[in-house]
Order: sequence, then C-alpha cells, then structure tokens
Amino acid sequence: MKRTLLILASVCLGGCALQAPVTIDRDGLARFEPPPGKVLIFVGQDNQSVGGNASYRDGYIEHVGVPAGITHYVGMGADHGNRFKAVFDDTRVDGLNSESYWGAGPMCMKYYVDSPILSNCVMHLSIAMTGNNEDKVADGTHDRLIDELIAFLREYDHLPFLIRIGYEFEGEWNGYDPENYKAAFRRIVDRLRKAKVKNFASVMASVSFATPYATWEAYYPGDEYVDWLGYSYWEGGPADGDSLQFARNKGKPVFIAESAPRGYFLTHDEGSQVWKDWYEPYFAHIEKHLDVIRAVSYINCNWDVQPMWKGQNWGDTRLQGSGYLREKWLEKLAEPAYLSVEDQPFRWIGFE
Repeated sequence: MKRTLLILASVCLGGCALQAPVTIDRDGLARFEPPPGKVLIFVGQDNQSVGGNASYRDGYIEHVGVPAGITHYVGMGADHGNRFKAVFDDTRVDGLNSESYWGAGPMCMKYYVDSPILSNCVMHLSIAMTGNNEDKVADGTHDRLIDELIAFLREYDHLPFLIRIGYEFEGEWNGYDPENYKAAFRRIVDRLRKAKVKNFASVMASVSFATPYATWEAYYPGDEYVDWLGYSYWEGGPADGDSLQFARNKGKPVFIAESAPRGYFLTHDEGSQVWKDWYEPYFAHIEKHLDVIRAVSYINCNWDVQPMWKGQNWGDTRLQGSGYLREKWLEKLAEPAYLSVEDQPFRWIGFE
C-alpha cells in the first residue's frame, strides 16, 4: 500500500482563499524527508543568534522570520583538551535541558522546544562527542546520557528531531576514531529505537561536500542506521563532490547542516557584492542538486564577538545586519522550493 500525505495549500478562487488538498506519495522517501524539489530551511546556531525564546528575543526570528527548523548543539561527555577551550559537563547532556556556555553563545535546547513561537518547527539537534567520548558512548559508559536524551525526546514527542550524531565526523578537531564513531552512532540509534522513540531521524554529516568517498566509507555506520546524510558549506559553488555522490549511491536525502558566508561582516560589507560572491553560488549549489538536497541550515551569527571564534575570520553573518541581504534572502525563500514555518513543515515531512 502506498503511503500518502495530504497537504492543504492555500489557493485563491474568485477572490476567496480556499484549502486545496495536495497529495504527497511518501513511498521511497526517508524518515522526515520532504518530497523532491522541496527544501527545509533551518537557522542556528546559539540561542541569542536565533532568538524566538523566552530568554533571548533579538535574533533571526525577530528580525527575519520563523524558519522551518532550528539548529542546536549539545555535548555528550567532557572534553578538556579541544582547541576551542570549550569544556562540556559530563554529568548531563550539556546544553539540552539547561543553559550552557562554551564560548560560542548561550546553548539550551529546552528554550526552543518550550517556545510557542517555534511549536511548528522541526528541531535539528547536533551531538558533539569530542575528547574521545565517542569511545565512551560506544562502550556504554555514557548510556545514562543517552537515556537523558531519550527522556527529552519522549517529553517533546509532539516535535520531530533530526539528530546529527558526531557532526563533522572527519574533522581533525573532533579526532573521532572511525570504528568507535560507527559503534557510538549505532549505540545511540539502537537505544532510541529500543525505547520506542518515534520522533527522530538520524543524520550523518561531514565537513564538506568534497569529503572523499573513501572517508565516508570508513566512518559509515550502515544503511539501516543512517536516515540522512549531510555536510557543511562555507565556500564553493555548484560543483559536484564526493559527499553528494555518496548520498546518491546510498539513496539518502542530503542536509546542508551548517552554512554561512565565512569571513564577511554583513553589517559592513556592501550587500549586493556579498550576495553575488556567496549567496548566489550557495543557492545555485542547492538548486543544482535538488535531486538529493532536502534541507539547509544557515548560521545567523556574529561569530567575531564570541570567544570560540574571535580572530579566526568567521565574521558576522547575521542577515538582519543588512537590509539588502535580508530582503534578498526573504525573496529567495518565497520561491516554491523553500519551506519555512508558514508552509507547515510537519506535513511535508510526514510527521502528524
């Protein structure tokens, strides 16, 4: 039997707004994957940059609008030796239920899921296991942290989560051992499934669309464990890469899980030139690969004031800093391919 989903789309006939049903055939789609030609728009990456919650109300949400989804980060296990000098608390899933600060803005997932403004947004939860914590997740040492995550997802079972496990898996700053990374990924997914958590899909994402095919193969946990594949996008254009080919060969949807015009200061740069230099190639990249790309996450952040990133040429990528870029961005997102909250993303991804 075919799986179908009815979407109510607004149409205007004779001056009246009616609700016309649109049927989506979900056969062949991955968990929480919108249909071909549709792309979920996410925004991150810290509470202050995003806004839209009771504690922080001066971010993307207030100045640009409510996207289809929210990107957030948590730490699973302490890491005292990373180059960012960020120390995660190993007694909890750091940044999940209470606010943490690692030098890159305030981080608390609960702020988002408790916000009425964001009650129709898909949640993108990214899990860091740096400091050799992939080993401890893999061998069961951190099962209590996985159990905390399970309890959280159960409490907020009215929201869908894309869970990016050990994001940017091959990044040298993470230092993940391939075998332990695969085992950790499987253990998290297995325990979520055993607990009958239904409101999540798993994401495996790399550093770049150019990540070598052999690297993907070395870290890949298996088709049965990975729902989505993805990568980060900072520079580049519409060119193909091994990450996209790996996704096509595996039949998995692609999530550009992190993206921003690194090195630009949108409060200072001439907006039209920035649009031409970065945003046009970015959207060209997305639209060239609409056969597999189903979601993108934009980081709307003043990187240069955050201790973790200051002096590393990240810049200020807040769209509200440039009226020109904000309007161009909204104009682009108004195109039929791109889904924001007003497009009812839950229905497009099959989450009822």
